[in-house]
Amino acid sequence: MNHVILEGPDGAGKTTLAEFLRQRGYAYRHEGPPPGDGGSLLDYYTRRLLEAEAPTVFDRLHVGEVVYGPLLRGQSRLTALELTLLHRVVSSLGAQMVLCMPSWETCLANTNNRKELLSFGQLERAYAAWMRVLPMFRHVYSYESISKRQMADVLVKPRPTCPLGVTGSPYAKVLFVGERVNAKLTRLDLPFHTAANSSGFFHGCLKDAGFNEVDLAFTNAFDLNGQPRNLAAIAAGLLDLQTIVALGTVAFDQCEQQLGTSPFDYCSLFHPAYWKRFHAGDRDTYVLQLRSIARSLVRSPQVTGGR
Repeated sequence: MNHVILEGPDGAGKTTLAEFLRQRGYAYRHEGPPPGDGGSLLDYYTRRLLEAEAPTVFDRLHVGEVVYGPLLRGQSRLTALELTLLHRVVSSLGAQMVLCMPSWETCLANTNNRKELLSFGQLERAYAAWMRVLPMFRHVYSYESISKRQMADVLVKPRPTCPLGVTGSPYAKVLFVGERVNAKLTRLDLPFHTAANSSGFFHGCLKDAGFNEVDLAFTNAFDLNGQPRNLAAIAAGLLDLQTIVALGTVAFDQCEQQLGTSPFDYCSLFHPAYWKRFHAGDRDTYVLQLRSIARSLVRSPQVTGGR
């Protein structure tokens, strides 16, 4: 689903651009402050993305928590890993993130012309914080230098998406296949979509192994209801896939059954839950096994992390 997520400081032109995209056929959703019930913001923002049934322009979404959480509440309720997991969902849906960022003087003038909740000092610190998160964004938009029509023309172009049941990059070179979502932890049928327990261990190992996010995709052998996923169709739906890694015997058995006559290569590793439980003191070996996979990937210079 080719959603557009507009983020940025107050007075940056987000709502004006969002309205222009709405006129181009997008549904519109404004996201205010996150709920204060203490629930998981990872789940909350993921559901906002998955519940949007038509291409939607989000006037703010999750990145604002990284900026305004520390400013207004002392800390962000999204960790760095949870941001990564959200961005994998964003990528899998073909959504585009835009940082609306005109000059500080323009934002200040715009906020001075209407009632705002933030003081001058808070506005200044928020603007600086938005500058620090700029590397998260594929697009940076300033209506001072580009028209909303030009920006919209870029954003409405269709982008590749991942097959259903997959998170990560449509250009992934490696697909990790787990077993099945632990329904006791989440009802979101997304693979390894938590920062806790064995998933958190696995994501930390992937980072230390040196993978690029654009090279990664994730799925499970079975859906939340216990039905096998079509792994061959999933593999065929990833544009640059080179390697499939089955995590554990259940996933490997499904790969053998479904991919035995397919052109895709697959191998196996211990499931991270097994390794964390029985080899917790030997994390380095698991990282080294993953690193060998990362180093075996053939690089395509025309494909970058921003694609």
